[in-house]
Amino acid sequence: MIRRSNQHYEINIAQNAFERLDGEFVVISFLTGKYFTINTSGSDLISLITERITSSNWESILEKHYGDKVFNGIEEFLEKCIAEGIVTVSNGISEDRLFDLPPDCSRELWIPPTLNIFEDLSDLLLVDPIHESSVDGWPATKVE
Repeated sequence: MIRRSNQHYEINIAQNAFERLDGEFVVISFLTGKYFTINTSGSDLISLITERITSSNWESILEKHYGDKVFNGIEEFLEKCIAEGIVTVSNGISEDRLFDLPPDCSRELWIPPTLNIFEDLSDLLLVDPIHESSVDGWPATKVE
């Protein structure tokens, strides 16, 4: 059972770039330079949030694709996404409607959603390639 059934969420598109590829999302934070990968079940949740589907409808939509399962890990996943600035709790309006998840992957077993966090390229991702490049060009940066 999804506990936050009365919450409304929004994707933080002002601070992040999102791309769904083969059932998984890659997210890059413009604010921190971190990048993230999100597994299939997490990507499906991000898709539901992107489409502004009311969280009270999530379980019935997920059951259609994963079967009648216990959808564990959603609460923790949402908390991590909120802490990293990927998702925000919203006062906005979500829609009470059915939605079909993208057909870009197979869904058989519910695997709890995961948010993998990478910081190894944050210095490079935060560089302004026009103003901070060296005379050798991108990705070499100016020496201070």
